[in-house]
Amino acid sequence: MACAVVVASVSGCAKARAASVPDGPPLQMPQPPEHVLAPGELPPVVETAHEPDAPAPPVAAAPRTPA
Repeated sequence: MACAVVVASVSGCAKARAASVPDGPPLQMPQPPEHVLAPGELPPVVETAHEPDAPAPPVAAAPRTPA
C-alpha cells in the first residue's frame, strides 16, 4: 500500500510537456482596422464679466504735531 501512495504522489508532480515543437505554418490573422478618431466638440468659451478693481482705501493722514 505504501508503494501505491508513493507512486500516486510522484506521478502527480510530473510535468507534462511536448516532445518537440510542432512544425506548422504561422497563424494567419487579418490586419486590425484603422483607428480613426473623430475630433470631439469643445464646449463654447464663456467669458465672465470682469469687475473693475475696487479703489484703494483712503490713506489716513499723518497726525499733526502742535507748533
